[in-house]
Amino acid sequence: MQIVIEGIEPYNELFFDNCFYNSFFPIIRAFHKDELPFFLNENIVYELSQKANEAVIGCRYRQRHSFAELVDSLYLGALTKHRSEDVTADIKSAISKGRPVILWVDCYYEPIRLDTYLKEHWPHTLLVYGFDDNEQRFQVIEHKHKENLSYEKQSLSYHDLQEAYRGYLQYFISEGHLTFYEIYELDGQELISGEFGKIEVVKHLSDLYSSQMGDVDKRGLAQLQKFEDTVKHLQEEQYSSATYYSKVVEGLNKIINCKKVEKIRMAKLIDDPSILGTMDEIVNLWVQVRAVVAKTLYTNRMGSHIWPGILDKLSKLVSLEGLIGTDIEIYCKRLQEK
Repeated sequence: MQIVIEGIEPYNELFFDNCFYNSFFPIIRAFHKDELPFFLNENIVYELSQKANEAVIGCRYRQRHSFAELVDSLYLGALTKHRSEDVTADIKSAISKGRPVILWVDCYYEPIRLDTYLKEHWPHTLLVYGFDDNEQRFQVIEHKHKENLSYEKQSLSYHDLQEAYRGYLQYFISEGHLTFYEIYELDGQELISGEFGKIEVVKHLSDLYSSQMGDVDKRGLAQLQKFEDTVKHLQEEQYSSATYYSKVVEGLNKIINCKKVEKIRMAKLIDDPSILGTMDEIVNLWVQVRAVVAKTLYTNRMGSHIWPGILDKLSKLVSLEGLIGTDIEIYCKRLQEK
C-alpha cells in the first residue's frame, strides 16, 4: 500500500519559536488555514543574559494562549500521545485517514541528516505525510541542517524512523511531554480569515502592545538599554573572546527571527506606511549588527574596534522601539475615533 497526503509543502519562510511549528505550519496550510493566529499569540520581549562580565541580548516569546486553544480556534483536532508503543502502525493508521503526523525524534539516528547522523544527539520534529509499504519508507518533511532554514521533502525508512523515535524517548523525553501529534480537520467549519475589522485590529494591537506602552520594561527595552551599557564597559578579553561572539550571534539570530514574525503580523494589522517603515528599519538594523559580529567571528578579527558602530545601531534601535510603541498607541486611538 502507498498513501501520500496531498498539499503538504515545506515551510521555509521563517523560523518561529521552535522546530515544531515548521512541521505544523505545512499542515495548517494544507488544510487552508492561516498561521497568523500563532504569530498574534506571542508577546515578543527582549531578554538580557548576563554571566560574569558577559552580556548577551536575545528575544523570547511570551505566550498568551495555549497551543490547544489555538488549534481549537482553527477548528482542528489533535490526537496526541506521550509515547507510541508502535510508532510505524500509529503513523500509517493516521495517514490512512488523511491525518499528517508530527513526531519528535533524535536526529542522531537519521541517515538523511548528514549534520547529525551518528555525530550528535539532537531533538527535533519530523512531519510525516505519506508511506510506501513496498519500499518500506515514510514521506517526511525534514531539515537539511540545524543551522539553516532548509526544510524539504525527503523519505526515511520505517526502521530509521523507529530508531530516531526510540532515540528521542531514550535521551530527551520528559514527564508529560507529548511526542506524537496526529492532526485532523473538524467537519463543518469555515476557513478562518486572515482579514480583520477595525474592532479586531484594535483588540489585537492592544493585546500585543498596550501592556507594553508606558512601561519600557514590559517590552524588554530596559534589557536592550542595559546590554548597550554593558557592552560599553566590556574588558578587552571579552572583546577578543570567540566564545562570547558566538553567544552574541546566537542571541541576534533569535532577535531577527522574532522581529520577522512581528513584521508579518504588523503588516496584517496596520496600514500605516510610517509604522511599517519603522518596523522594516528595526529588522534591517538587527541584520546589520549580526552581519558585523558574524563576519568578525568567522574572520577571527575580534576586538574592541567593531563595537562603536554596533553601539550606534543599538542606540538607534532603542529609539525606534520606543517610537513604534507610541505610534501604535496613536494608531489605535485614531481607529477608535473613526
